[in-house]
Amino acid sequence: QLGFCLEATGQVDAAIEHLRKGSRLAKDYAPVWEHLGIAYAMKADHRQAVDSFEHAVKIMPNYKQAWTHLATEYRVVGRPADAQHAAARAASLKTPSSPDKSKKA
Repeated sequence: QLGFCLEATGQVDAAIEHLRKGSRLAKDYAPVWEHLGIAYAMKADHRQAVDSFEHAVKIMPNYKQAWTHLATEYRVVGRPADAQHAAARAASLKTPSSPDKSKKA
């Protein structure tokens, strides 16, 4: 939770530190990876952002928000075909998945 708050308040370096710890403790919790990707994107570390968002959608394939972020980051790193695929995947999902539901599945 602290990592999410730090990221939301623009304390990017501290957010990354806490979110990385969280990702080690909750390896299969997609929102940690999504927020880690957001923090990396805020820091302009786009390759790490891509890795984080890819991990999030691997854990939770119907996570619309993570697919949307991934499409943006693919564009930034010059991967237009992957960006188009990720954007199409996000568009195909009607509502954001609930991370809590993915843990029970």
